[in-house]
Amino acid sequence: MNKRILSIMIAVLMCVALFPLSAVAAASTTATYADGVVAVDGTGFASGTSYTVRVVDTANSSIKAMGQAVANGSGSISASIITGALGTLSNYTVYVNKPDGTLAGSFTFAGGNSGDNDSDSDSDSSSGDTSGSTTTTVTNTGITISSITITTVIIATIDPITGIATAKLDEGVLNTLIASVKAAEASGQKVLVVFTIDAPSSVNGVILEIPRDAFGRLASGTNADIKFDTNIGTITFNSGSVATISGSANGGNIFISINKIKYSAMTPEAQTKVGDRPVYEFSVKAGSSEITNFFGNAEISIPYALKSGEKKNNVIVYYINSEGKIKTIRGKFVSASGLVNFKTTHFSQFAVGYNEVTFSDVAANAWYNEAVGFMSARSIVNGVGGGRFDPGNNVTRADFLVMVMNAYDIELDTAIADNFTDAGNKYYTQYLATAKRLGLVNGVGKNKYAPETSISRQDMFVTLYRALDKLGELPAVLNSGKALINFNDADQIATYARDAMKLFVETGTVAGNGMRLTPKATSTRAQAAQVLYNLLSK
Repeated sequence: MNKRILSIMIAVLMCVALFPLSAVAAASTTATYADGVVAVDGTGFASGTSYTVRVVDTANSSIKAMGQAVANGSGSISASIITGALGTLSNYTVYVNKPDGTLAGSFTFAGGNSGDNDSDSDSDSSSGDTSGSTTTTVTNTGITISSITITTVIIATIDPITGIATAKLDEGVLNTLIASVKAAEASGQKVLVVFTIDAPSSVNGVILEIPRDAFGRLASGTNADIKFDTNIGTITFNSGSVATISGSANGGNIFISINKIKYSAMTPEAQTKVGDRPVYEFSVKAGSSEITNFFGNAEISIPYALKSGEKKNNVIVYYINSEGKIKTIRGKFVSASGLVNFKTTHFSQFAVGYNEVTFSDVAANAWYNEAVGFMSARSIVNGVGGGRFDPGNNVTRADFLVMVMNAYDIELDTAIADNFTDAGNKYYTQYLATAKRLGLVNGVGKNKYAPETSISRQDMFVTLYRALDKLGELPAVLNSGKALINFNDADQIATYARDAMKLFVETGTVAGNGMRLTPKATSTRAQAAQVLYNLLSK
């Protein structure tokens, strides 16, 4: 067979595979076009699932624009994709694809030219072409607006020598995006702006360049969070971090990057602990100036596949500092997404690690087994020696405070200027001094903390409430269906502890023992580990 004919046949088959025109999808999809925007709606999709939406010119199988839509609780999707001016509408089909790439729904426009003004779906204005996107000449392929998430997809260019993918956000697209954010915020919504970089996971790194002036307008004119989304990892900056980046003294453009780190480039300590698991360097620059610390925080996600025999609770995150020293930080592996998630207030190198700790007195079927495994893998709690955890032993006030501070990565003061009079010179001394300075605890009166006294369950929750309130980490109350009135000993809760107990019951942090909360009973090591696990594993 002629090679040219064979090549054409393969290309046609690939197009059909990517955009099957005759496939019948279970979901219902409709679309309309007006003023350079394709509005897509659909029902019958999987609740909570993120779908890729593409507007395709079927005449040449090219993608005109693309974006994302997340199905709500009733399985409906809604997305507005900026395509710019379209030609003959009947040449365009909207495809909705599942995360695995298979077709979930489609819609083909009826005949007519987009320039006709006889209906809402067939009208056009060239001024609506804010992205100016085509698949061959520009980088930005459109903006998708779905609920409070606004996404722009940017096609990257890959350097064949370095394997680094680079992309630059068009200032015109960013201006349109800012207008959309302001409109959403005017209606009282909190907005997440997502910059999705279209590059394969095989690249060695991804860099996004954002025009400085436009980024400044986004930071100063809105309260939006920003997500940098790639196939090798994601970074989400809250509005405080966005303001920090925008406020950098260097006036150059903003560069956000994720780069894979080679095993050979790590120190021997890091090589031993990390092994062949992923290591990345995360970076934000204003011009040539590195921004390493943020007023807010950044949430990072790294794709990871469990190795044979690995347990999800023992997958941890390491921070690797500039000297190559490594430290365990707060993070977790989420099976449903296949991602390792963690938060940080500074950038450097981070790695996925694994640490399984077992104790002879923690049975595999014990109700606290997962909690103890999760907490000990991160050195938030430790054993008592001899390979034992001693789960039934009481927790002291100092020990619980140490657990909380370890759990939330609170750095200890190296110099102690003030402390409780009974803090002594022990393993918990620096913890008490730091907690006192930060206002995390108040003590028991007369500048004492009673560190070695067993802590009651209600005092455990008061300590936790005060610490998380100061850190801005109090859990949100969702519709858990639980309330204090569900427990027959709720009237035994002290007045000072009632607000704390109420919050942690309503958020599902504490489940109680049947119909009892036993607020005045002392807390065991297993119970303390379980409470913190309930918070950290969510």
